Amino acid sequence: MIKSLKKLNRTIFLLALSILLISFFVFFFSFFQFNENEKINIVIDENISDVNSIISNLYYIRDNEVSPGDKRLDDILNLLREIKNQNQNLNIEYSFYITDSFLKDFNSQPVEDVINEISKYARYIRDYKQERIDQAFQFNRFSLVFLMLSIGVLTVLVTYQRFNLNNFFEKINKGVKDIEHILSYKKIDKKIDYEWQEEKIFIKEIEKIDEEMKINKNLLEIGRYNSMYELLKEIMDTVDSKLPIDRLSFAFIDTTGNVIAETASTKLGNIFLDAGFADKLDNRSLKELVKSKEYRIINDLEDHYHNKRKSEATRLLLKEGIRSNLTAPIEFSDKVVGFIFFASSKKNIYSQYHINLAKRIVNILKQNIFSHYIVQQIIASTSNGFVKLVEGKDNETGDHISRVANVSGLIAKKLSFINSDITPKFIRELYLFAPLHDIGKVGIPDEILLKPGKLTKEEYDIMKKHVTIGENIINDMNKNIENLSDLSLLNTAINIISGHHEKFDGSGYPRGKKGKNISLAGRIVAVADVFDALMSKRPYKDAFSFEESFNLIKKGSGNHFDPEIVEMFESSIKEVKEIYGLYN
Repeated sequence: MIKSLKKLNRTIFLLALSILLISFFVFFFSFFQFNENEKINIVIDENISDVNSIISNLYYIRDNEVSPGDKRLDDILNLLREIKNQNQNLNIEYSFYITDSFLKDFNSQPVEDVINEISKYARYIRDYKQERIDQAFQFNRFSLVFLMLSIGVLTVLVTYQRFNLNNFFEKINKGVKDIEHILSYKKIDKKIDYEWQEEKIFIKEIEKIDEEMKINKNLLEIGRYNSMYELLKEIMDTVDSKLPIDRLSFAFIDTTGNVIAETASTKLGNIFLDAGFADKLDNRSLKELVKSKEYRIINDLEDHYHNKRKSEATRLLLKEGIRSNLTAPIEFSDKVVGFIFFASSKKNIYSQYHINLAKRIVNILKQNIFSHYIVQQIIASTSNGFVKLVEGKDNETGDHISRVANVSGLIAKKLSFINSDITPKFIRELYLFAPLHDIGKVGIPDEILLKPGKLTKEEYDIMKKHVTIGENIINDMNKNIENLSDLSLLNTAINIISGHHEKFDGSGYPRGKKGKNISLAGRIVAVADVFDALMSKRPYKDAFSFEESFNLIKKGSGNHFDPEIVEMFESSIKEVKEIYGLYN
């Protein structure tokens, strides 16, 4: 059982106070008794002297046969009465010995009888005095023993208390050194035996500080990643033990006042509020957070949606199974540029403690988060620049490139429902880099690239080189980025370029890869690219209808295309039609 030093201090204090009060009472009582005894002893001594004088006078009267009416007898009688009254006033125990009847019959009694009675009285007084002396000695001895015991007990208590306090302060000093180690991110020995409740509280606080500093250290050690999604996963894994998170996501505010969902990681399955979801800031309750820069907790999203503010973002979160969230603004140069959303499937899960922890996370990581976002935007802008370059050289239109990107992203998302290896990072990169699939065409001579008729075998062999040209362009760019940041950001783009002309049966180019040896990104973009090519008018062919194009893709399943990808494409016919409807 763990004892409380505070309770022990209180107990020792009360015990010491009780001993001191009792000692004071004993001392006061002894002092009072001493004074009273002195008074009574004086009276007793006077009584003994008076009684001895009375006995002497009585012997004289007896021996000299003094007559009954002698004045001496009256003096003796008056003295006896005075002694009796004095003893009664002082409550001396032997005051009862001289009775009123004895005094009344004093003159009529034989002298010898009076002498005998007075002699007994004298012996009684002497015995009484001795008895009082013995009692006083015993009481004084008891008082002395009690005082000595009290001093001994107090000495033991003080020594015991000092011993406990010394041990306590030794552990406090060790705890202070542990805190110094913690602040230096050094390990501490947590195997500390504690005897007192206060030690337990102090040690628990040290352990708490240690845990908090470990989180800080782990957050500070989060490095550079290839994508926002990987960064998000690392943050989620780092703080998961302290902050209840089933879903973690970023959103940023663009230059036109839109809040755009960046990426999300979830433990709950499907993501419906996906990257790219955008809404005007003025339409969102987030507008208030931009102004106040305050952190916000909504511990009942269902109630918030039905009774306070209906928004499409909240509806999608509820569909994912989210029931509460904590929104943290990301602030740079006194301006809110985005948000981190911590979300849970449980209601009423977040508190002020979690707000404080979220503030630490944001303050430590906001530079890292924003730099990842900026790098990603730079890569996207660079990719768009390359796409514009291809558009200017080739007959491909921006609509073709956008449709290939949208259909590729759609297939990947459908595939992610049955393949857990397909991450939001992969889907985002596929959508981002699919437009680069023909980037190598910038290196193909215009007379071949823009030839209105069918290409000769030699011309077609040159045309096929656009794949390796594109690989080289992006590989060089990827290596330069890797040299600067140790990050490989364009691997998915390389896989798209190298794989989108390979065929599932191994008859494709440039390397004749077969089946699953072709990258997943290449297999997906191959379907989207060929489908759009079939749907598009070219100088050497007319456009096929949607149904004809769709059937040709199905016909190519197993030879040209991965059957699993074709199956996902077939299951997405409604969404594909919607994509193509946007460009009609």
